[in-house]
Amino acid sequence: GVVAVQNGTPIFNMSCSFQIEEDGLEHKDEMPEVTHHSKLMTDLELMDEHNIQVPPEFKRFLSSRFFAFKPVQFINPFDGKSYPASRSIWLKCSEEIPDHLAFHQEALAFVSDFNLLTTATLPYGDRFKFGQLQMASLDHAMWLHRPFRVGEWLLYDMESPSASNSRGVNFGKIFREDGTLVATVAQEGLMRVRS
Repeated sequence: GVVAVQNGTPIFNMSCSFQIEEDGLEHKDEMPEVTHHSKLMTDLELMDEHNIQVPPEFKRFLSSRFFAFKPVQFINPFDGKSYPASRSIWLKCSEEIPDHLAFHQEALAFVSDFNLLTTATLPYGDRFKFGQLQMASLDHAMWLHRPFRVGEWLLYDMESPSASNSRGVNFGKIFREDGTLVATVAQEGLMRVRS
């Protein structure tokens, strides 16, 4: 395991396990039927088309991203509306990644944090302004099932079955374009409404 310490206080714990590839029993969830990425706009294009004014404190999340995101459902987090606690987003790395699978796995672990925690906030857009939320990932687990390439479009299907006690639980399934489930993600996050 790995423990990161800041000013003498542990702030991060990581545990990893590894396995060699082997034959065995196999099944997988089916990819949901969603609009193909070729018929969708990126999140940045949608913001331009709908003239969404992103508050300055959130603009840093939009710059220097190494992935393109194409939401299947259009959601404006600043419109004060409530949405179901689930969504699907196509994603693809916009940078060149070396061909070794480990690099693709690392990039997917990085991008799996994008959009997942905020899935738990979707039903509450009418109860707070987006900037009033204190949010942080408290734990994040990922299981890698089958090979993939982040330079090809992947579908990230996310849902939040529960939010309580200023926490939101989120699950995600990541599929290759051919429908193959390649990873599963689970996350609990802080989502505290500031007064």
